[in-house]
Order: sequence, then C-alpha cells, then structure tokens
Amino acid sequence: MSTPTPPYRAAILLFPGADILDFAGPAEILNNTTTNADPTGPRAFTATTFSATNPVSSESGTLTLVPAISLAEARENLASYDILIVPGGGPEIMLALAKTGTEELGVIREFARLAEEKKSEGKKRFLLSVCTGAFLLAAAGVLGGKRATTHFLGLEGLEMLCAQASTEAGGKGTEVVRKRWVENEGEGLVTITAGGVSCGLDATLHVVERLVGRKAAEWVAELEEYAWREEV
Repeated sequence: MSTPTPPYRAAILLFPGADILDFAGPAEILNNTTTNADPTGPRAFTATTFSATNPVSSESGTLTLVPAISLAEARENLASYDILIVPGGGPEIMLALAKTGTEELGVIREFARLAEEKKSEGKKRFLLSVCTGAFLLAAAGVLGGKRATTHFLGLEGLEMLCAQASTEAGGKGTEVVRKRWVENEGEGLVTITAGGVSCGLDATLHVVERLVGRKAAEWVAELEEYAWREEV
C-alpha cells in the first residue's frame, strides 16, 4: 500500500472548548515540516481548520478562533484530505459532544469510510485524535476492534464510550490502554489515538516520519526544540 505524495493535506476539527495545544501543536509541526529538512524547502503539509461554529472559543475561553472553512465545506471536500486531526477538551465537554455532536461525528465516520472505500487507489489516510479527542472517535464507532488511548484521567470515560458503541453496533470491543500513542494499521486507514496534550506532538511527529521520512521528523522536532518521545 502506497501513500499519497506531498504536500499532504490535513484537516483539523475545531469545536467550542477544544484544548489549544491539542490542535495547535500538531498544526505547528505540520506547518513547519519541509520535504528536504530545510526551512526554505517545499512544505510537506498544508493544515486547514474547520468547525461547525464560527467563531470558536477554545477551552477556558483563552482564544477566539476563526476556522478556515466550515464543517460543511470540509465534509464536501473530505476525499481530498490525507489526515484528519481531532483534538480533545475537558471531559464534560467531550462527553456532551459525543452525545450531541452529530455533525462532528459524521465527519469522522465519513473520513473513515472514504479511507476504506478508496484503499484500492493505493492511498492511506491517517485519522489522529489527541487527548480526549478519542472520545469522539469512540462515539463515531471507528475504534471497534482496535487499541486506543487518551489522557490518563479519561481512560474510564473512553472505556465507557467504546463499550457503548460496541453494544449499539453489535461489533468488536476496544482495548483501552495507557500509552503516549497507539497506532492501528488498516488497509486504507491508519488510526492513531494519542494520550494527553503533549502526546499529540509525539504522534504527529510519527505521522511525519511515516509520510515524509525519519530525517524530516527529526529535523522539525529539532526546529521546534522539542524532545520527541518515540516510545508508545
């Protein structure tokens, strides 16, 4: 199975109460990765934020954000994206969104479906959740039969949502573990769930390594002066 060629397109989901570093960290890494490990080189990724609401307030209201496109626009062009990033937020926010966020859950399901449908094209897509963003993946029913992680304080909540999704769909269960990140390799879709906050940086660097190469990942980690923790 081959991968697409750069620049790879990443879509980043935003919603009211999203944790800042959960989405800003991966965006920072992707936006600064080049194909030749040179700051003046060709960009390896483009990152586009989208949301069902506009503007969007981050967790604790620290920032007010204007997404680049609407959720409807993102969904209409979902097949053109190689990566979908789902950040987390406070447990109460995420549990509520897991119940009521029909548009957000729909995008996650659609991205996973497209990846599997188009696997014959020889193209892999990456679905990455950060922290409690895994709650939405669980509620969307895309973690069945997989291993998954989240912030250590949210492990029980993730187990509950995974069990609920499995019962409703009559599908396979999910093994919830405490790791920095967990990767599940599918034929068309690679599903990665990261632990809390900074774990999203490690997982994003792993995606960079897979798509652009080891040298590019090490270079952008050094550029960000971040100590990449590769262990899962």
